[in-house]
Amino acid sequence: MLPAVLGVVAPHALGAPTHLCPFCLLHVQGGGIGWPLFSAMFLGCVFGMGLGVVEANRAAANDTAAVRAMQRTLGRWSAFSWLCALACGAFPVVRYLLESGGVSVYGNL
Repeated sequence: MLPAVLGVVAPHALGAPTHLCPFCLLHVQGGGIGWPLFSAMFLGCVFGMGLGVVEANRAAANDTAAVRAMQRTLGRWSAFSWLCALACGAFPVVRYLLESGGVSVYGNL
């Protein structure tokens, strides 16, 4: 996801094909889209790693139903977080294409 943020989202949010700074997405010139985008990416990683931790400790748990319920909950939150990250990443691209009349930020391809 990070290469997509640097190579696609940042140029479209900032309106310049050579401006690949992820930190500028956190400021006004990037529309502040970096805050929800990076938060969703962080939460998706945390919940995904939580799934790994629960799976690694499955043998130590006595209640299989509780482990499955925890995995289901972590999986749902992880998927929801990554869908939010996808939506936050697609928003600047769609907005730029609508505002520019369909012209790519990279020029004629």
